[in-house]
Amino acid sequence: MQLEYHLVDVFTTVPLEGNALAVVTNATGVDTPTMQRIAREFNLSETTFVLPAESREEMPRVRIFTPHRELDFAGHPTIGTAAILRRIGRVAPSATTFALAENIGNVPVRVDAGDDPLLWLTTPPIRMLADVPRAPFAAALGLDERALRPGVPCEIWSAGTPALFACAADPATVDRAALDARAFAHLVGEREDAPCAFTSRPPRPARMRGCSRPSSGSPRTRRPAARPGRSPRS
Repeated sequence: MQLEYHLVDVFTTVPLEGNALAVVTNATGVDTPTMQRIAREFNLSETTFVLPAESREEMPRVRIFTPHRELDFAGHPTIGTAAILRRIGRVAPSATTFALAENIGNVPVRVDAGDDPLLWLTTPPIRMLADVPRAPFAAALGLDERALRPGVPCEIWSAGTPALFACAADPATVDRAALDARAFAHLVGEREDAPCAFTSRPPRPARMRGCSRPSSGSPRTRRPAARPGRSPRS
């Protein structure tokens, strides 16, 4: 099997910075278990697979995988894949709007003007799914409940992929949060692959830290990139 792929950095103009992504552009005929194995081999946060045989010109079909599971939607894989499809001519470079057909549905993409434009996506509808008990959430982050801002609930929200959100008492608390994989698994139950985001309140700019627990291995902590939507660099 020979597959064309691109390794790109999203949300940056500097090579080897930003959010890394693998984009396989000719995945027609690749079955789901093989896609998962390829994503595990790349071992990046996400790998996308473009399926030309299932695509229309204005709406390429895209599937998104982490090293451990398939996602219905994710932001930086959508932006990075859209930029690559424009670069290789799968989407017309002159198009100012198009969509990617992902598991969540059609995800609209808008292209700014210019030779090196910013790309913007419209997320699926954002929904609040559930409240989360404060004490277990704090414990999953290696904190005491008193480290969370009083009166602000901990909640699960989704724009296609569930995420847990808590509010810290101050930025220093954000910096010392460390994910406890066992406590986190107990907290989320059946959502054991759901990521959690942890942020301080204003004054702005707020400090944010994201934590995710893979299906196996050590917990991972990351800070999000500062600038949204920049086309990736190969």
